[in-house]
Amino acid sequence: LIILSILFEVSTKGQIVADSVKFALESSDDDSTRISMLIEMGANQSQRFPLNSIEILEIALDVIEDMDDLDDTLRSQLQISALSSLSEGYRNVGDEEQSMKYLLDVFQLATSIGDKSEEEKAIINLGVAYQNQGMYDDAIGYYRRAYALARVEGSKYGQAMALGNIGSCLEEGNSDSSLFYFKSAL
Repeated sequence: LIILSILFEVSTKGQIVADSVKFALESSDDDSTRISMLIEMGANQSQRFPLNSIEILEIALDVIEDMDDLDDTLRSQLQISALSSLSEGYRNVGDEEQSMKYLLDVFQLATSIGDKSEEEKAIINLGVAYQNQGMYDDAIGYYRRAYALARVEGSKYGQAMALGNIGSCLEEGNSDSSLFYFKSAL
């Protein structure tokens, strides 16, 4: 049933998308593995072919939603992966608003299952989205929140990312503060 729904969905899409989905369907007997492959294919196309990426990832989300036999945590993890990649795809086509909507969805799902790593990534990526729009104060607020979470979780990488991004936001107006955050990130 899931395979039929995917094939029906793909019949209306372009050839590259159809070939990608067909490959994922034929590569495994396990539905969650197939979905993971679709998500990975969509994510891998995000830079060069963002519209194809978006189509593949939307199909994957539809299928995840239709799968009755998935454990709730696995369903959330697959959704987080697809939504994160969708966010990147929309950012790559210049739709920051849609990108941010998906990042908020990722944050809510990650919070609901207690996945602090994905929560941290979503918060940092929301900061990046605000920074890309020139909303530096909002971006810094997200980076500080990410830093606090990374510190509690002991994530040195997360702390460095957050501090470096704060420095990047401050770089334009206050070189001394910016330099402080860059040095702290190291």
